[in-house]
Amino acid sequence: MNLYHMAATAILSCTALLGTTLAGAEPAGEAWPSRPITIIAPYGAGGTTDLVARLIAKSISEATKQPVVVENKGGVGGVLGTSAFVRLKNNGYTFLVSNLAPQVIAAIMRNKPPYDPIKDFAPIAMVSEADEFLAVNAKLPVHSVKELIAYARAHPGQLNYGSPGIGSFGHFASELFAMQAGISIQHIPYDSKGSMGALNDFMSGNLQILIDPAVVPVRNDPRVRLLATSNTERFPGTPDVPTLRQSGLPDYVVTGWFGLFGAPGTPQAVIEKLTGIIHKASASPQWQRYLLGLGLTPLYLGPDQFSKRLRADLDKFRAIKAQAHIPYLD
Repeated sequence: MNLYHMAATAILSCTALLGTTLAGAEPAGEAWPSRPITIIAPYGAGGTTDLVARLIAKSISEATKQPVVVENKGGVGGVLGTSAFVRLKNNGYTFLVSNLAPQVIAAIMRNKPPYDPIKDFAPIAMVSEADEFLAVNAKLPVHSVKELIAYARAHPGQLNYGSPGIGSFGHFASELFAMQAGISIQHIPYDSKGSMGALNDFMSGNLQILIDPAVVPVRNDPRVRLLATSNTERFPGTPDVPTLRQSGLPDYVVTGWFGLFGAPGTPQAVIEKLTGIIHKASASPQWQRYLLGLGLTPLYLGPDQFSKRLRADLDKFRAIKAQAHIPYLD
């Protein structure tokens, strides 16, 4: 065999090997998806994150004709499941549906975070915002945010509020309210009982103030007085309830969110396909009704805008933590 034939044979062999390697490196081009997809929800079945994950899974499955399985990995406020996702080898077939708590707050509440909220994830699509709701126990002689602030200033340190725990979204939202209102209120964390523990004590009168979505389903109870929401606009499900900005705190805006993430290095073609599916689905009345029924405000953001939102929230919540002197968890 002469040198020409040897070189040609080598080139053909390398080309064949390269073709085999690329063909096996799914996902690739239009071949994706060629098998079932998994979405990790870092909370238990039946919770809001799980239900949002199943909405997204249904839309992806219908569009791709492939099964999409939601795998619940709850624990430590979403940290266990999120950490499990980060440890997985990126295969282009496993994704994460998460929210602000494990993606932002968990990262800033620890000296040694279990993962990097920027480097360890590829934001794909945000699908909704999650408002907080400010309520007072009806025994408190106030009927508006302005009256609550005036009453709290007249009784410094005598009012209390509950949250699902130290470093929870409700804790941050309540501390931001206290700082912007210029009031001193006592924090009672319900680390082991969560929002429902706080709600039970709120309903019984042991808590005067609660900033938590858990108050919305009981807003018509005579023991509850819903005063305001935390977004820039009124929540569609409670159009009669003003925002905190409309109630005398023009700078108060704090909302959570839910969204879909991939692993770093997820092929751009896969991200674009998923964003296209979710963007189209998010425009449907059925999708929007479903999210509103969960107490969420439908809001689609693509990868770039979602990434900007994530970075902005990291800065915002770090600032709240520093100003309110919220301690690290470790």
